[in-house]
Amino acid sequence: MRLFLGLILLLPIAAHASLGEGLERHHMKLAAESQLISHARHGSRLLHHSVKTRYAVLYLHGLFESPHYNSGILETFHAAGMNVYAPLLAGHWRRDRRQSFELSHADWLRDLRDALELTRKLGDKILVAGFSTGGLLALRAALEHDDVAGLLLWAPALHLTQLTYWSVRYGQATGLTLNDRLRLPADGFDVADYSPKLGHEVIELIRDTFRTHGAGLSAAARRRSVGKKLNLPLFLVMSDVDDTADPRALDEFFTSYAGPKERIRYRAADDILHGNITKAPQDVFVGWEDRFNFQFEEKRARILNFLERLP
Repeated sequence: MRLFLGLILLLPIAAHASLGEGLERHHMKLAAESQLISHARHGSRLLHHSVKTRYAVLYLHGLFESPHYNSGILETFHAAGMNVYAPLLAGHWRRDRRQSFELSHADWLRDLRDALELTRKLGDKILVAGFSTGGLLALRAALEHDDVAGLLLWAPALHLTQLTYWSVRYGQATGLTLNDRLRLPADGFDVADYSPKLGHEVIELIRDTFRTHGAGLSAAARRRSVGKKLNLPLFLVMSDVDDTADPRALDEFFTSYAGPKERIRYRAADDILHGNITKAPQDVFVGWEDRFNFQFEEKRARILNFLERLP
């Protein structure tokens, strides 16, 4: 499967006239990224079928990740007959880690707009999918762009747990990062920059999203009001023991959601936390081979079934 996908991506642009502009834009982005990122494998990814498909998927990765660590999900969409675009978000896997301290959540919103523009060239309709921070950006896309036809969200960062929130605040105040405090596994290439500045910008993105699009005095009321605004198909994956994205907030959002909806809800006995909820076996860090979603194939089947039932 991977060899087949690799061969597709290596074919010359001229062989795919119907996707010419989209492919050209993607290769231009890769060329610009190559000067900034620590290794090419973390770059933006495009999985395509040579022609414009009925649905195209924009997938947005989570904080401190890259498209490389979400290959199982990307290949699932591609196997369903869809073109898939997964950009690398600003501030991630940069050679110069100081760049993360200059980043604003506005840079991610700019990335979102640019990625949507490219995805429109890949399909007649757009699905937006994302994990954690990427899930929040996907929600933002649905709120601000009328041509989004569906949402698939993995543990979207609609509200952070208290532990995560105060860890970010402490790291920001002290200048400490998880790179300083944890012995992270070497993956043979590089280690992510676990900067509290990026965590701070997630907090700001959450505030900005629900102040802009929500209504009500409390954060919970604003989340419910956002859910009531949307009438497009939703597929939500969440865990009751998520240690980062507050599961109570996700439940509030899902319960109030106005459109057709489906959910995978992992319970405590499933032992699925925030960090492994999206992971196929091939998506783990070296040294953390057991940190993947052991129910990934069951989840994949549910996703494919959801996609087959789209109008």
